[in-house]
Amino acid sequence: MKSPRFACRLVALLGIGAGALATPALAQNFHKLAGRIPNVTTADPRDEPVVTWKRAQVVLYSQISNPSGGGAAAQDFEAAYDAYDCYVGDDFQVTWPDGWLIGQIHSPGSYGFAGPALGIVYGFYSDAGGFPGPSLCSGTAEIVSDVSGDILSELPSLCILWGSGTYWVSVAARMDYGTSGQWFVSTEAATIGNIAHWYNPGNGFLTGCTSWSSCPLTVVNAAYQDMSFELLGPLLVNGIFADGFESGDTSAWSATVL
Repeated sequence: MKSPRFACRLVALLGIGAGALATPALAQNFHKLAGRIPNVTTADPRDEPVVTWKRAQVVLYSQISNPSGGGAAAQDFEAAYDAYDCYVGDDFQVTWPDGWLIGQIHSPGSYGFAGPALGIVYGFYSDAGGFPGPSLCSGTAEIVSDVSGDILSELPSLCILWGSGTYWVSVAARMDYGTSGQWFVSTEAATIGNIAHWYNPGNGFLTGCTSWSSCPLTVVNAAYQDMSFELLGPLLVNGIFADGFESGDTSAWSATVL
């Protein structure tokens, strides 16, 4: 019989005031399918001036079409729960010979309690033969849209991925467990490219997944094959930022949708 730590359940945060917290959960079943929005295209949703590259964000890569109905723990916890810090990473193909500029990440997911997340801790990596390799870009992305855990976040600066090929992206919600519970990133029931990987460097979940190469995502749940995510970037035409977004002309836009 599996330990309750590994059960797919909601996090029960009863007795918060008394400090009676359960340990973080590894996975959660979703009662609704989060983030099933094909071909997401977005402008900056805030009524404030933005730099040029943020005016038009178009989908470069989409992987949200095979929902498993559940989510995997992916969170940067407060200091008291550092051992449970965990991340989900998945690969994708850059299809343009000159590479991509990544400006936003769409991370479908769900809260096990109230939330909200304070940001999305992200990383982009080269491929190390089936799992994330050397880091190319990393940081904490600002959340610009959060619908019950279905999060769109904006990188503090563009991540430049030079040339076509296989790359990896990882996400985790920056959120305190003691006051806000957990966030679970949505997962896919089918694998595209390499299977996603799950990483818990402090081994709080006692899975031994202390490196990216240690554990495929199936360690969380056998039905979880890939991470649900979309990558967005500024629209470029012949190396120049296009104004088609503001004019409504989207004839030159394209996306990779799987």
